[in-house]
Amino acid sequence: MTYSLVVSPLDSQRLYVLTLPNVIPHKGTLGLYTSADQGRTWQLAVETASITSTSIYTVAPGNDTPAEVYIYLPDLGALGLRVSLDAGQHFSSAGTLPFGSIFGLLAIPGAPGHLLAYGSDGMARSTDGGNHWQVLNTITGAIYQVTTPAPHSPIYASGDAGIYVSLDDGKTFKLVENQASYASLAVSPQQPQVIYGKTALAVYRSNNGGRTWEPLPHIQGNLAVLAVDPANALQVYLSLSYPTALYRLDQGGKDWLSLTPQA
Repeated sequence: MTYSLVVSPLDSQRLYVLTLPNVIPHKGTLGLYTSADQGRTWQLAVETASITSTSIYTVAPGNDTPAEVYIYLPDLGALGLRVSLDAGQHFSSAGTLPFGSIFGLLAIPGAPGHLLAYGSDGMARSTDGGNHWQVLNTITGAIYQVTTPAPHSPIYASGDAGIYVSLDDGKTFKLVENQASYASLAVSPQQPQVIYGKTALAVYRSNNGGRTWEPLPHIQGNLAVLAVDPANALQVYLSLSYPTALYRLDQGGKDWLSLTPQA
């Protein structure tokens, strides 16, 4: 099954996807796949078994060249961050992380070499592609996700303490909401102050940069992925992992409209 799908901020044609087994024993080759034509065709960049005995945990497109991509190998702990400069064909060490494990990595758009690594121990920043790191002491507890819609836009982080925002390309973060925390965030590229947050059971929206949140209409099922329409900040899409389905919030924000073809 596909585990993570990301797009290069420097080339919208370049996509990466990780695959994990959905059944054991499984068929097919597990690893990192890439597409240079917006997903029309795919090729295996690297097989998981060729670089680790466990799994590739996360993938993040780089911000230096379109062919730069990072992965994290959890069995190597602080030494598990790897970088490729040829779209995943060859990987080398990206330096030693300040944490024993991470949940994810954000290569800050528009800032080559500037990275944010985050996980159960907090968040750290690198300005040289991961060779050196500075732990952000203003962060308390774990960070689950870090996201930004575009270069030089607010960077949002969700964690144990609540919702953080950075307005200086990740140099500093400020806690703006300490009563809410979300497993994932989605930000509008058109209006960066509009953010959507998702828990296992509900979806919320903030219109003021994460300071206050309102619940969106309830929907039954296992909530999977949120995506904001790039041309309309109030248009958001939601997929369900079970039952498998896709929905769009109506223009009035009163209900979810099914986009799943009827059997």
